Amino acid sequence: MAPLAAARLALLASLAPAFGLILFRPAARRWIVVLVSAALAANLALLLAMAASYAERPPWALRTDDAMLVLAMPLAGPAFVARAGLILIVLLVPARRVQWPAAALALASLALAGHAAAAAPWRLAAAMLHLLAAGAWAGGIIALWLGLRRGEGDAGARAAAFAGPGLAIVLLLAVTGAVAAVALAPGPAAALGTAWGRLLAAKLLLVLAMLALAWRHRDQLVPMVLAGRAGAPRRLMASLRMEGGLWLAVAALVALAGLMDPAGG
Repeated sequence: MAPLAAARLALLASLAPAFGLILFRPAARRWIVVLVSAALAANLALLLAMAASYAERPPWALRTDDAMLVLAMPLAGPAFVARAGLILIVLLVPARRVQWPAAALALASLALAGHAAAAAPWRLAAAMLHLLAAGAWAGGIIALWLGLRRGEGDAGARAAAFAGPGLAIVLLLAVTGAVAAVALAPGPAAALGTAWGRLLAAKLLLVLAMLALAWRHRDQLVPMVLAGRAGAPRRLMASLRMEGGLWLAVAALVALAGLMDPAGG
């Protein structure tokens, strides 16, 4: 399970923030290229990890037929190929009007490798929207941090302006996350008795911590930056790094929970 979880985390942790950066800071071309290149490598790593899992042999002993078996799967196989093509489009075409829909489709396709893949269409759509919201959140954090690090004069104003989109992102995450949890969990008490349920509870606690940091940014640190308080940009950057670390921890739990049975752990 460890190689699969690691590959899933690598793909989510590279593709999601790349999508968010394209939305909120498309000029950060170097960051986008690095993240998208990592996503392309992680997509291949996930394919090999799945092939090794099904073939019950180590990755270095895989045969071509093992990878072809995964590519022949009804949903996962085409998703790997389509995702690789979409990632290459983002990498090779610098136009934002092309990049953001390609990145959005690539990120949404990760839902086809989770529990929602075999669920009703509305649940699959909710899982895809959840992924897009998570990517927007991650990209927003990095975009704000980059502006502050470079000492841009409008960095504080940009952070203040993010309050509206940030609220929409949080609401979308809450609604789509609740849909997934209710649909998958056997019941609150029963869910907490499984490893999957405990991971879900840990994810919720981490998300609440992220929301607390976001509230602190909006109500305390961003106004301090706008007022020109000494050291305020540095404090906001540190808090954004903490929020980014929490996001990565949530992504790790998601990558692991996606490999578990909600009913039995």
